[in-house]
Amino acid sequence: MHPELQAEIKFGLENSNVDKIDELSELCELFLKQGSEWKGADQEIKDLRHGCNVSNDKRSETLMDVVKHEVQFQYNLWKEDYHNALSSAQNVIDKLSGDDFKGYRALWYYFAGCIAWQLWRLYPKQGFEKLAKDNFNRSTNCINTRSWFSNVSLPTELKIPTIDNLTKANIKSAENIQTNIIKFGLTGPNFEEKIEGIENFISVDTPKKFEEGVTKLGKLLGFVTEHPSNQAAPDSVWQISDSILIIFEAKSDENKEGGISVSTCREANNHYNWAKSSISLFDKIEKKYAVVVSHREKIDKQALPFAENLYFMHISRVREIFESISGVYRRLRSQFTTYDEEEIQSKIMEELAQKKLDPESIIMEIESMPLDKIPQK
Repeated sequence: MHPELQAEIKFGLENSNVDKIDELSELCELFLKQGSEWKGADQEIKDLRHGCNVSNDKRSETLMDVVKHEVQFQYNLWKEDYHNALSSAQNVIDKLSGDDFKGYRALWYYFAGCIAWQLWRLYPKQGFEKLAKDNFNRSTNCINTRSWFSNVSLPTELKIPTIDNLTKANIKSAENIQTNIIKFGLTGPNFEEKIEGIENFISVDTPKKFEEGVTKLGKLLGFVTEHPSNQAAPDSVWQISDSILIIFEAKSDENKEGGISVSTCREANNHYNWAKSSISLFDKIEKKYAVVVSHREKIDKQALPFAENLYFMHISRVREIFESISGVYRRLRSQFTTYDEEEIQSKIMEELAQKKLDPESIIMEIESMPLDKIPQK
């Protein structure tokens, strides 16, 4: 990057670390006016510029080296010269070695697979079927940290193994968490303010606040979440595409004495009906759970007939999950700039799996606690 740009970015980052938004607004106004007060800042940027160096990016050199083959691939494709198009694609792939180009290499394996598949259809006896399968399989193996690839079309007749929905959910969760960390702020106090703000919701038993805390917890875990406000709706909804739906009935205001009641079970079971009428493609969602969150550890005997298809999570466990995922966020944030994009995705997935906070682990925990199997009151 040009030294001038490096200096501008460094100055901007250092001076954006303020305690109050008003301070940042004041700095922005000084910048926009470009008056005498800005001259000192301008000189500081110039001084920073002198200490910046332009380093050669080997990745850029590699991309410059392959571009001629990429262009040739496109020309061959336009001419329907599939043999040479396949050769051009292979030339690109051969130069995209190493983890830095893992995602891009996956894309070119996919392109090569598509061309080989087309050649197989044109020349069924020339071995292109095996080549197509090989390229598609290599593409899938390269891109195990990106959700977009799970949605690409693969020829059904080749029977290429596809990514299962739970793995897709784990990948999507990691992508969402990466976005969250960036939004929370890689520098400055905003990050801790966000985490503490969520803790302030989830640590209290006031129903509306706790429900909002559960909703924010789901987002921390990489789910798309909602805190519905209409009557008879769940207290929180967590969803990842068409893989997983978790709907919560929270009873944070009930004391730990007594058992989970008939009315609570009926209310929770009715959330399935709410979800069916409110969530598009509800029937296509593979795994659906209604979870009762409560201080109570037992269920009323009279409630057992109404507890089928319901699950239980103690409020203390919800708060433990928050403590665990907030720790993951802090660790990841501290390492964020030391990894490239592919590496940070792998790191996030590794952390989530280790702490059993990935969507697959979350639903396994939920499935292990059916409401009708907890002790009876």
